Amino acid sequence: MQQKSKLAIRWLIIAAILFLIIRFAVRPHITVLFGTAVSPISYQLIWAILATIGIWLCSIIYRNNRQSKELRRSCDNLSDSLMRHEQEVQKELRELKASVANLTFDSLKKEGEFRFTKDMPLTEALAVHPDVAKVLFTRGLACVSCPSAAGETIERAAQVHGMDVQPILDDLNKLLES
Repeated sequence: MQQKSKLAIRWLIIAAILFLIIRFAVRPHITVLFGTAVSPISYQLIWAILATIGIWLCSIIYRNNRQSKELRRSCDNLSDSLMRHEQEVQKELRELKASVANLTFDSLKKEGEFRFTKDMPLTEALAVHPDVAKVLFTRGLACVSCPSAAGETIERAAQVHGMDVQPILDDLNKLLES
């Protein structure tokens, strides 16, 4: 309540100052306002009130603009924070997937039954061991990240690139020996 009364007093002081400025700066004898003769004091008072209202509106616009900038800055900070968290989660997810692939590979290796075959889909081969992608890239099969590679077998990928599948399978199965 005190803050509102202080604000009202401040605007009354501004209006009084504007009235005094207009009172001594503008000295019309008789003014016609809306078709009615208005005394000089009334004319000056009306202008002081209008000027006060204008200043009050400008202060509201300024305050809202400042709050809007602060809000935008807060939103930008939140957005940056969310992006950092998303990147951290993505990094942890990649690490988790690599760990699962290593565990899967180790369990299959211990069983001794697992071998890479020409009929194995590329996506399955990539999920078995994290170094499968390196072997395929060094052999010239850089298409493992292509959307069409999701349904291709190792043999089909080799055929598309005009390669023999057996050396690729030999390199992949060497991963099982290490």
